[in-house]
Amino acid sequence: MNKRKTCGWLLGIVIFPILSIGIYHYLARNVGDRSLILEGIEGGVTVRFSKEGVPIIRANSKKDMFFAQGFLHAQDRLWDMHIGRKLVSGRLSELFGEATVGVDKTFRTFGLQKAADENIKHLKPETKQMLEAYVAGVNAYVDNSYVLPLEFLMFWEKFDKWTLEDSAAGLKIMELYLSMNFGLQISRTRTAYDNGQDIAERIYPFEGISEFLKTYWMNDEELKFIGKYSDKEFKLNPKLPNVPKGLKGKDISKSKEEKVMRDFSHLIPQGNSNSWVISGKHTKSGKPILSNDPHLTIKIPSNWYLVDMEMENNEKKFKLSGISKPGCPGVLMGKNQYASWGGTAGVSEDSDAYEMILDKEKDHYYYDGQWVKLQITEEIIKVKGGKDIRYKVRKSHHGPVFTDMPIECEWLYGIGKDQTVALSVPLYQKQDGMLDLLIDVAEVNTFEEMKELLAKPINVNFALVLATVDNHIGLVSMGRVPVRNDMSEAIFMREGWNPKHDWSQGFMKFEEHSQIYDPPKGYLVACNNRHASKHSSNGFGLTIPMMVRATRATQLIEEKIQKGEKFNWEDVAKLQADTLDIHAQELKGDIAAVMKEWKGKLYQGKQKEQGIFTKAAEILEKWDANTTEDSLGAAVYNVWDTLFKNKMFPEIYHDHFLFFYSMDHYFKDEFKNWAKNEQTNKKICQKALNGKSNDHSCPKLLMETMLETFDYLEKSLGNMENWKWGKIHFFNYKHAPFSNTPLKFLFHRKLPAGGNAKTLYMSAVHHQGENFYCEHSAGHRFVTDMNSFEEAYFTIDTGESDDAFSKHYDDYLKLHHDVKLIPITENSKS
Repeated sequence: MNKRKTCGWLLGIVIFPILSIGIYHYLARNVGDRSLILEGIEGGVTVRFSKEGVPIIRANSKKDMFFAQGFLHAQDRLWDMHIGRKLVSGRLSELFGEATVGVDKTFRTFGLQKAADENIKHLKPETKQMLEAYVAGVNAYVDNSYVLPLEFLMFWEKFDKWTLEDSAAGLKIMELYLSMNFGLQISRTRTAYDNGQDIAERIYPFEGISEFLKTYWMNDEELKFIGKYSDKEFKLNPKLPNVPKGLKGKDISKSKEEKVMRDFSHLIPQGNSNSWVISGKHTKSGKPILSNDPHLTIKIPSNWYLVDMEMENNEKKFKLSGISKPGCPGVLMGKNQYASWGGTAGVSEDSDAYEMILDKEKDHYYYDGQWVKLQITEEIIKVKGGKDIRYKVRKSHHGPVFTDMPIECEWLYGIGKDQTVALSVPLYQKQDGMLDLLIDVAEVNTFEEMKELLAKPINVNFALVLATVDNHIGLVSMGRVPVRNDMSEAIFMREGWNPKHDWSQGFMKFEEHSQIYDPPKGYLVACNNRHASKHSSNGFGLTIPMMVRATRATQLIEEKIQKGEKFNWEDVAKLQADTLDIHAQELKGDIAAVMKEWKGKLYQGKQKEQGIFTKAAEILEKWDANTTEDSLGAAVYNVWDTLFKNKMFPEIYHDHFLFFYSMDHYFKDEFKNWAKNEQTNKKICQKALNGKSNDHSCPKLLMETMLETFDYLEKSLGNMENWKWGKIHFFNYKHAPFSNTPLKFLFHRKLPAGGNAKTLYMSAVHHQGENFYCEHSAGHRFVTDMNSFEEAYFTIDTGESDDAFSKHYDDYLKLHHDVKLIPITENSKS
């Protein structure tokens, strides 16, 4: 064969697959470029796209608007919607084989799909009609596609018709990850069993326990303003579960299995968020400005999808723009013609974990002095390339029962392998107003209508931040939260055998929730912080650890107000980019003091080690506590902080970071004591040092970890001039499943990251192996000025499309990273 023919064959081998993929890609993704006559549309719908790929929908009826939204979600996110549906229903193994069996077992046990199926039976008629229109839009896209997206071909996968139940199930997973208290109870209880109740209460502090940097939704003056202030301080007296005599509870200690970040962990969102609103008296426009950036497990494609919609006919007109969830109609966070809204997790006593006692056969549980039969159903998990797996799902009157769970469940929710836990979460209630809210918010035009809408019973506690065109601002806790005799009940795991711990009193009334409108100070901040002080009349939210991002946001807002300066939307967006760690600012001097005090005593004659401690102390003392990508101090502090907490409390330190970054309250006093050789918890430090007895175990642990930090940074980055935080900390955008294949180069994305879990520019530090990456951060950012509908500025973290060949796959990535928000609506002011 001559060279010309050889070259021809080689070119054919390379070009033909690329050309084939290109043709397939064009056929699969270009439905939106054609004029279509679609069954299900009542009138005309036009769709245009911004240069960033944001769809601009104009419809003549509400049904047509949601039909178009469903069509566009499918066009840009069909594979992602398909994966999400498999996840929630516990069917990932049908696609990915044995690798996801543990995830499927976990979600079969949660029973989210069954809960969604039940909710659909109780939809109000108009909501059902709109949801049916949305679902019809999804299926119309598939019916009018030449071929399905490439991923379906690669996995020989078909697409089953989208259903009402699929959309409801997508909201169920959101309700699960926003129900935070049960995970906190599990982690607190484990810590108490391993280290003592006093340690657990200080690591996860509640009102009355020593804390610093406190910032509430409402200060005491605002409690008086809304009539919920009490002169009498609310008292909490928490108690650990008391196992009945003659019975033995399961071992609650953490599994000794290696904590591995599973390949598909990025599919399961975990949430917290930042949000604040500033009234018109502090803004240049004279109208409120609202900011929101929810923090979830990040992935590519994004969890979110931007959309700008408008409906107009002879009878009515409304607008709706913002952040939507592919698979569900409407806008979760955004703006209509009257109001703008954002949200965070309600962070309250919203759910419970029950310690359970089962018999040897695991088909009965002990309750009220007798053995009660569990409700057991056998699930069949189909495994691609393997045999079907029969799996028993157990359920008690409290809720689903987790026993002998796989490592995935432990990583996600703190449930240990050798632990038996039942969960009570409001998401299992038959009626759920979430879909009603998403459909109805489009037509809200007055303050009273908005307040009436927020009172709808939804099956999760949510904190909604509100701004309106007529100069109202608000912060509202909404959703179902169980009534408790005593808020102390919410701190540790409940006794699953004790009827007194049942949810027998229903749910709190809407007016009993924390809510405030138009406070005299002219702004409100909700960053997963506690609702109020112990002078709250009902104690709602007092058991939740304090989150410091709210303190930093309040500092920045107050600084500008005290200077007499007014905010515009760009000023508000700058807060989202702030990287100052105010906990580190408080602690770094004490850490340096411990090293300077003990380096000569504990490392006598060891010049190299003493030199490292001298340099480390110097770096921390000079560092301004800004966690920017190019910061040496941020690299040293964050690596040390991560390694140190992992060593000291390995039984609770895992990648579900919400349950450990409040630890800094605990260390504030401890570091000062260690510098003075006052060690209150020496045994914990000895255990972390593999049981070696030492009168100075705690300073030794701190300093040994600093040696490991310097060793890691030197091996990873070389000379100290290269020790920069952004070189080891990066946003890690995984794709399912191609981030774990040779095609990673095409689908996966990563960028250097500043910040950490405690900064407003939130980028939680996840430590695995040699990496300190971030997989939990802001999935979108937005700022809206109520001066006009068009003043709405957004980014999402990756792009609108799940097609790696599209220019809209990752075109938001750098904008989002740099906090450069762009207009979403037509005719927006840039």
